[in-house]
Amino acid sequence: MLRCYFYFGSLPDRLASIPLEYFGGAIRWLKDQPSVLGDRLGVVGTSRGGELALLLGTHYSDVEAVVSYAGSGFVFPSPAGPEPAWTFRGRPLPWIPNPFDIFQAKPGQIEKAQIPVERTRGPILLVSGDADQVWPATQLSQVAMERLGRPGRPYHDEFRHYPDAGHGIQPPYLPATPGTYYYGGDPEGNAAANEDSWRRVLRMLDARLRR
Repeated sequence: MLRCYFYFGSLPDRLASIPLEYFGGAIRWLKDQPSVLGDRLGVVGTSRGGELALLLGTHYSDVEAVVSYAGSGFVFPSPAGPEPAWTFRGRPLPWIPNPFDIFQAKPGQIEKAQIPVERTRGPILLVSGDADQVWPATQLSQVAMERLGRPGRPYHDEFRHYPDAGHGIQPPYLPATPGTYYYGGDPEGNAAANEDSWRRVLRMLDARLRR
């Protein structure tokens, strides 16, 4: 299921103050579908959607697997300006302003803006490219992986980062140069990352959701 959340139809025209409950409604709807194993739901997201996927795993116990492509272990603000990107129960989620220099944040902001991914009730797969030219996804994903490595977590989490891939890692066997925006990496590195990461995504989702 693909869930649009801004700049489409009657939705907000920008990524700003999007309530996580909007996605909670989609989770409840999916659980009611006869073709879905109701207690076995996974979430996959890319970029800010990868950040969102990690947030949904943290806030909704029905999410039992998360894949974050080029995502972030921190919450960041709306790209439109200094306002929250996400809310939950009517309150903005804490954020830090600059993905390229997180240590510019005020004391206390850094910890509050970290996504408590260790609360997710299932495995998490983090995927990034070291040559990402949109934001430092490998470093931002490493923040999440460090939290997942804390003692007591019973799931097999995984972090794969690819030295010659950029921001646009996607399912394989599609053109590795799909547009004019420079996401980083080179065609060969992106194609290799697409293929390797996709196998890992399918393996993780199959193991967790078909059990």
